[in-house]
Amino acid sequence: MSRVRALAMVAALAAGACSSLPVGLTPPEVALSDVRYLGGSLLEQRFEFELRISNPNRQPLEIEGTSFTVDLNGRQFARGVSDQAFTIPGYAERRIGLPAVATLNSLIGQIANPGAATGLDYAIEGHVHVGGYGTLPFARKGRVGLPDAEQAPPPRGRF
Repeated sequence: MSRVRALAMVAALAAGACSSLPVGLTPPEVALSDVRYLGGSLLEQRFEFELRISNPNRQPLEIEGTSFTVDLNGRQFARGVSDQAFTIPGYAERRIGLPAVATLNSLIGQIANPGAATGLDYAIEGHVHVGGYGTLPFARKGRVGLPDAEQAPPPRGRF
């Protein structure tokens, strides 16, 4: 009898978890378009991260809010939340500016990182809160700046 109860409990938990996930929706594709410094103080700096969010689904996404973190060179740099509501039509994209905060500790961590001189590896990940569906995760990695000094240049053609 305990085996039947355990299976029933697992099935109930799985059904509950699935009910909070959007059925048949593909997570949005997110790209970092721009970063603006908005000002700040010694201990806290405010930025606006402009993201291009693409909806690969047929139905529109009614976004109620967003939460995200930004890592630079493998270290957390900033985090942000926004209750800004917007809609992305199906098979469309929209650029949106989201506020974020960086602390003095995160800036010192970046300055102390010698790899930052040749460029920045960035990672942005978070969730969009979709009305009536729950949340959809997103993640994007990239590099801005010069190539690594250790990386050999591509071979040149012969004449």
